[in-house]
Amino acid sequence: MTEPAKPAEPTLDVRIDSWLRGFSKRRDVDRGKKRTKTVRVLVYWPEAEWATMAERWPQFVPEYGDDHDTHRRMVEDMLRTHSEEANVSLGIASLTVDGLVEFAHARELDPVTSETRAAYAAELGRAGTVKSWPPSLRQKCWCGSGKSYRECCAAL
Repeated sequence: MTEPAKPAEPTLDVRIDSWLRGFSKRRDVDRGKKRTKTVRVLVYWPEAEWATMAERWPQFVPEYGDDHDTHRRMVEDMLRTHSEEANVSLGIASLTVDGLVEFAHARELDPVTSETRAAYAAELGRAGTVKSWPPSLRQKCWCGSGKSYRECCAAL
């Protein structure tokens, strides 16, 4: 079995972390609290968005994997790797092409840059539309397949 390609830009999740930490620090300062847990949000292109993303921005394919199945495996692997860190809460931001374009346009940003994608994912995190990870084995999988996590991405 061939190992999935590593993302061309492995720091995208770090940039998302940075956006979320900045937001959390401002919020915690307002509340007078100190944050003890890091929130890490990883980017995921759902299967329905994958082909549209790859067609519109073929330069993203090396970063996210050659096909949707590879991308899904890469995200699950990154989630498992980050889960080994202490005091980390993990989430998955499901990006859409239209959502990214609207987000970038509203802020006069270029949707092609990793910083814009990180900011969009962080915004989804602040809006509460991020799926937490890991789900229980019997819950529907985070990838949107409709299968239980045990039968889907947990089995990778």
